[in-house]
Amino acid sequence: MRRSTVLIASLALLLTACRRDSREGAPNTPAPSSSVQPADSGSIADHAEVYRRAFWRQPTDLDRILHAERRITASTDGREVEGWQWFIHLQPDPALLATLRNPESFGLLPVASNVAPRPWPVTSAPAPAWFPPAVASPDFDILQAPSAGLTVLYRASDNTLFATDSGSGFTAPVR
Repeated sequence: MRRSTVLIASLALLLTACRRDSREGAPNTPAPSSSVQPADSGSIADHAEVYRRAFWRQPTDLDRILHAERRITASTDGREVEGWQWFIHLQPDPALLATLRNPESFGLLPVASNVAPRPWPVTSAPAPAWFPPAVASPDFDILQAPSAGLTVLYRASDNTLFATDSGSGFTAPVR
């Protein structure tokens, strides 16, 4: 009885924390340094924030984020996030790389070199100019989630990682 009570309380706290994080939503005004945006959306160009939302962790001193962008499309009343997409380019901390390569962490699996990777979705505008095209060069190791949009391209020769994902949903926080 005691274990089930503790388990239920723990799950409730976890769900509350996850909902709070997912409802952080989009800013009402786009960041001035953001790139392409529809009129009713915003964009986050803060590299550390994009990293945190992408990988569910804070960047370390060993993560060197070169570019990052998160695009958000809001409902016409600004209360709901209808879609989001992020792109990131970094030289990763070895711990992040190990986490991404562990299928139990993000569900990513290697794409065989003789198989074309699933194209990443473009929700509102083309990928940033600094992001590689969907047909990446063969010197990248490509990891993809089989049933989601998360894609990671990693080049060991210069420890360069590109990643992207997209989705829909989330309610903006109460202000």
